[in-house]
Amino acid sequence: MNDRISSLTAEQAQRALLAFFDLLPDDLWKDQSKPSVARLETLADRMEGSAPDEARAALKILRSEGNAGVKGEVAKVILDACRGQDALLPYVEQALAKSSEPHMMAIDPVTIGVIITVLAALSSKYRKTSTDKRGKKTEVVFEGGGAKLIDSFTGFVKALPKKLLEKLA
Repeated sequence: MNDRISSLTAEQAQRALLAFFDLLPDDLWKDQSKPSVARLETLADRMEGSAPDEARAALKILRSEGNAGVKGEVAKVILDACRGQDALLPYVEQALAKSSEPHMMAIDPVTIGVIITVLAALSSKYRKTSTDKRGKKTEVVFEGGGAKLIDSFTGFVKALPKKLLEKLA
């Protein structure tokens, strides 16, 4: 994991992930429109309702109040995965810079849980595409829904470091 990401506190990692989500432009999303937090919450509800036991436990922990340390560690994993994509690197860098700025508002545990849940599921499902509008451009298209998100989230959970996985069980 990148040293800059691994050195973040749990709160900074969560703030960085929130900033990352806010910075993602609409054109990176499947329908050219970033989903609202309400839409992400609906997706997370559906995931939790039909996820296998191993993933459901992680979903409940990530979406419940508290558990800031675990949420921070999972946020770091997501940020690190996104940092590895050239098209996402500038957004990760900006988000990391914003995470160290002073903040007056507390992090809403429900909102961060929803964003962690959906971005975790999507972090292994983005795909690169090229367009020829004035040259080639690499984009990352976040897509998925229903069973695809559940499968992806389950795979994400299984791939977490054992120490973190134990905290989500």
